[in-house]
Amino acid sequence: MCLTVIPVLPHRRPHMRLAGALSVLLLAAVTPVLAGPAAAPAGAASTYLCGGYSGCASRGMGSGGYAQNSGTMYWRMYSGHNCTNYVAYRVIQAGGPKTRPWSGNGNATNWGRELADITDSRPAVGAVAWWKRGTSGGSSGHVAWVEEVVSATEIVVSEDSWGGDFDWRRITKTGSSWPDGFIHLVDKTVENVTAPTVIGNAQVGAALGVSTGSWTPSPRRFAFQWYADGQPIDGATRRRLPIGPELAGTTVGVRVTARKPGHTAGAANAVLDGTVDRGDLVPAAAPVVDGDTVLGQDLVATPGGWSPTPEISVWRWKADGVNITGQTQPRLRLTEELLGKSISVVHVVRRDGYRRGTAFGEQSLGPVVAGVVEFGSEPTVRGRRWLGKAVAVSGGETTPADATTAVTWLRDGEPIPGANARRYEPTAQDVGRALSVRMAATKESWRGALRTVDVGTVSTKADVRAKAAGRSRAAVVVVRATAAGLGRLSGPVTVRIGRNVVEGELVDGAAKVRVEGLAPGTRRVLVKTTGTDAVRQGRTAFQVRVKR
Repeated sequence: MCLTVIPVLPHRRPHMRLAGALSVLLLAAVTPVLAGPAAAPAGAASTYLCGGYSGCASRGMGSGGYAQNSGTMYWRMYSGHNCTNYVAYRVIQAGGPKTRPWSGNGNATNWGRELADITDSRPAVGAVAWWKRGTSGGSSGHVAWVEEVVSATEIVVSEDSWGGDFDWRRITKTGSSWPDGFIHLVDKTVENVTAPTVIGNAQVGAALGVSTGSWTPSPRRFAFQWYADGQPIDGATRRRLPIGPELAGTTVGVRVTARKPGHTAGAANAVLDGTVDRGDLVPAAAPVVDGDTVLGQDLVATPGGWSPTPEISVWRWKADGVNITGQTQPRLRLTEELLGKSISVVHVVRRDGYRRGTAFGEQSLGPVVAGVVEFGSEPTVRGRRWLGKAVAVSGGETTPADATTAVTWLRDGEPIPGANARRYEPTAQDVGRALSVRMAATKESWRGALRTVDVGTVSTKADVRAKAAGRSRAAVVVVRATAAGLGRLSGPVTVRIGRNVVEGELVDGAAKVRVEGLAPGTRRVLVKTTGTDAVRQGRTAFQVRVKR
């Protein structure tokens, strides 16, 4: 049982003998008052976790220092193993009053009545668990120290008892061992200051998180429980919630529980604005279609990939933009009704909790043809690509033979107006330009064939004119050079007189070169320009009389 000491003052009687008065006072001072059961209350709904000061301490379940201070009386309670003395000690150590905060009987059954204004049914860490007499508290009631609040229906307490021993036990509300109340003398709760908020994209396939808000005092750790439409989501106890398809259309919230040793956990809720949206099926790339748009051939579509992977996949083939009835597979056989039409494909996919996904082929194919014209022999070009000299294309026979061929001559890749015969004579406009010829073979409802033959750069010959004036053992040579289609030339020019060679430079079609060290007399002069792709080398020769 739990005991308390209640001092009783003696009546003042003038004729009482001193010895008798002292005896009465001593008797009142030591007469025990029952304050709790002989053993800690127990029942089917409580489980002992440890026993004895040292036994509990070895398991990390201490007495808050009472084991070393149990010989002292607190709040005028009997020392030693006693529930009221133990709890009074814990209250004082937690910063509570050092003297009993009421007068009169200190039996455990009176605690909740005397402190009714701070007694309720809410368990809290650091609160006093209180039992009235006549229930699980025995004949004098019982008190214990709340060490942990697991939930609103489960607590862990430490306690001591008269004639018994110190222990820790777990109590649930399912039986008769649940306290009659909880006295909040010194218990502390983690309080929410700024509410938590749900963050992230509320869409299937994405994830939500939660900012924990602010609390006082600062928690040591947090616990989370996510909810959908007010119901807890199994296993969703982490800070991050991956959003699965089953959450589409629901309102999601989270309960954040903040914990700190020695404090009752605090909790606050955060609820998502609106409901979870369906996710998006995202194509990694456009579908690819392989095959030739020729009558009787198959086209085969390959998806470009999706994230996440679809559960249902359907193909829609189109001819000139209109759905082809009954064609929902990735393979399409090209039939006669598709002749002349362009073919395209759309990949449509579905997955639970996601919006329908659609991916279009990169481009339409076709039109569908009955066959393909082929060249039986490749076209070839004969002739020199010189200004004023004709070139001609030959060959290019086709299969089928009744295909029509057409020739187009090209200048720098562009058609030359009117140049559509097999023979072509380059003009001044072609000089220095790339000449080629294109041959096209066509047949109605067939795919045509096309060949292009490169001829090369059209060139012209330089027209070089020069004259020389003799000097003493020297000659001065004046050179002028032009080319049809290009006009005045610029570039290197070489003058040779005998063994003497001098390099000059044509600028805007003219150059002046002086050759020194010549022997007197008549000497041969040879003038040459440097050839290029556009201008062939030009030359001229004549004589000059060198003076003494």
